[in-house]
Amino acid sequence: MNRFRIKKPYLFIFFVAIITRTAAVFFSGGYLQPAEHFTIIEKSAHLANLGIAHILEMVSKEDGWFIALNALVFKGLVTLHINKPEIATTVIRLMMALLSFHTIIAGYKMVNQLYNQRIAAFTGILLAGFWFVPWLSVRNLALMAAVPLFMTALYFLNLHLHKPNYILPFLTGILCTIGFLLAYDTWIFVALLFLTLLFSANYITSLVFITAFSLSFISVQVPFDVVNQVEPLTAVSTYFHAFFNQMQVSSMWYLVYVLPFVLMIPPVSFFLFRGLATSFKNLYYITIPTILTLFFSIFFAESAVGLMLFTLPFVIVAGSSGWVLFLEKSKFWARHNSGYYLVLLCFWGLNFLMLPFASTLYARQTEIEAMQFLAHYKPVSSFVCEQTGSKQVVRMPHLYLNQQCTEIVVNQSYPPDSLQNVLGRKPDLNPQFILFYGEKDLKHRIESMYPVLPNISYVTSLEPGITESILKFFITDFPAETIVVYRNNYYIQSPVN
Repeated sequence: MNRFRIKKPYLFIFFVAIITRTAAVFFSGGYLQPAEHFTIIEKSAHLANLGIAHILEMVSKEDGWFIALNALVFKGLVTLHINKPEIATTVIRLMMALLSFHTIIAGYKMVNQLYNQRIAAFTGILLAGFWFVPWLSVRNLALMAAVPLFMTALYFLNLHLHKPNYILPFLTGILCTIGFLLAYDTWIFVALLFLTLLFSANYITSLVFITAFSLSFISVQVPFDVVNQVEPLTAVSTYFHAFFNQMQVSSMWYLVYVLPFVLMIPPVSFFLFRGLATSFKNLYYITIPTILTLFFSIFFAESAVGLMLFTLPFVIVAGSSGWVLFLEKSKFWARHNSGYYLVLLCFWGLNFLMLPFASTLYARQTEIEAMQFLAHYKPVSSFVCEQTGSKQVVRMPHLYLNQQCTEIVVNQSYPPDSLQNVLGRKPDLNPQFILFYGEKDLKHRIESMYPVLPNISYVTSLEPGITESILKFFITDFPAETIVVYRNNYYIQSPVN
C-alpha cells in the first residue's frame, strides 16, 4: 500500500474519496441541522410540485438559487416518475458528493504546483479521508455546495499569481459569484479575498477579480429579477440590511473557535493551524481570508457554525502543506522523530476508526421512519405529535409522508387541553395517529390523551439508530428519542403496499 501511495498518490486519494463518499451517499441519510431539511429539501419539493414558474421566482429571494436548483432536481425526478423521497434525497447527496471531488482536485493540484507531490498527497488524503469530511461533503447545505467553487476559484488564482494570465482572476471572480449566489454568507470570504489581493499590491489582479465578480453577479441576478417583476437586487439588499441591523455575536461563539480543534483531532489540529503560519508566504490569499472568516463568523448568528465548517477545507489545504514544510525545518521534531510518528500513528488510527461511523451517520432516523410508517396508511389527513416529554420542539419531516397532511403539535406550550379546543374548532381534522415523542412520563402522557381521543391503541415503537444513540451519549441535547405510535381506532385503516 505504501508503494501504491508513493507511486500513484492521486489514484489512492480518489480511491479513498470514492469509498467514503459512496458510503456517505447511501447510508448517511437524514439531517443533523433542521435547515438542511426544512429550509432546503421540504421547500424544494414543494416548489417542484408548484411548477417551473414558482421555481424561477425563487431565485429572486434570499439564498433562493440553491433552493431553486434543488427544486429543479426534484422536478426532473418527478418528470421521470421517480416520486420516492428516499431516492430524491439520495440523488441530491450523490450530486453533492460529485461536486466535492472538485475540492479534492483543486486542493491537490494547488499544493502540488507550489511544493511537490509528497506534500500534495498529504493534503489530498486529508481532503478525501478526514473522518468528518465525507459526511460533511454530502450535506445539502448552501455553504457546503459553495466550498468546491471557492476552492477551484483559488486554484485559478494560484495559477495566475505564479504565471500571470488575467483570464484566470476573471474566472476566479465568476466562480466566486456562483458561490455567493448559492450562499450569501460567503460575502465575507469574497470581501476578504479582494482586500488581501489589494493590500498585497496585486492591484490589477484585485481589480480584475472584483470587476468579474460584480459584472457576473449583476448580469445573472438582474435579468431574473426583471422577469420576476422584482426590484433589481432586492434579495441581496434585504440580506445585508437584515445582517447589519441584527448583527450580534452568536450564542454558539465558543463552538466556532473550539470545534475546529476538536473536529481535526488534537494535536494534529494544532499542527494544521501552526502550518497556516508557515504557508502564509505562498498561500496568503487562502490563509488571510480563511482565518479572518473564521474569526468574524461569530457575528453571523445562526450561520456561525456553518461558516466555520465552510472554512475547514481551506484550513486543511494551507495548514497541511505549511505543517509539512515546518516539520522539515524543525530541529525540535528532528530530535523527537519517533514521538511525531507515534502521534501520526495514533491520529490515523483514530481517524479511520471514526470514519465509518461518521460516513454512515443517519441523523433524525426515528422522525423519518415515523413519517415513512404513516406513509403506508393512505390517506392520512392529520396526526398528532405529542411532545410534552421533551423540552425541544421537534418538527416532523413531512416529505417522507409523500402526501398532504396536517400535523397537530401538543407540547409544554400547547398541552392536551389545547388539542380539545383545536378539534372543537376544526372537527374535520380527524387525527388518525398519535406520535408520542420520547418515553419520559409516557404512561401519564398517554392517559392525558384519553379524554380527548378515548379510542386509541398502541401500534409500534420506533427506536433511534446506533449512530444516533452514540451521538446522544456525547451530546445530551441531541434529539434522538423513541417515537411510540398510537392509532385512533375511529379511523381504522389498513397499510397500503
